[in-house]
Amino acid sequence: MKRINPKLLLFINSTLLIIYMGLEINIQMPCSISKIVSLLLSSLMLIDATYVSSCNIRDNKAISLFCGLLALDGWYMLLSVSDNTIADIVF
Repeated sequence: MKRINPKLLLFINSTLLIIYMGLEINIQMPCSISKIVSLLLSSLMLIDATYVSSCNIRDNKAISLFCGLLALDGWYMLLSVSDNTIADIVF
């Protein structure tokens, strides 16, 4: 089986995150402060995961798993303040 490239997964994750944020803003226009803070924190986590993954020259597995953990934690923070049914299914 071919090994999945973690950088490709982070690219797909960031694309899905941008699509989700755009849909969330278009559907629910009034944004509360908790949504803005969670959006800011998840964006910072995504930036950090992308930076750490790009610096992972030796392809260390622990660093790749840490980047995946940061990406999952960013999604968790985004979906925890959401009021839609997708978040209820995930949790």
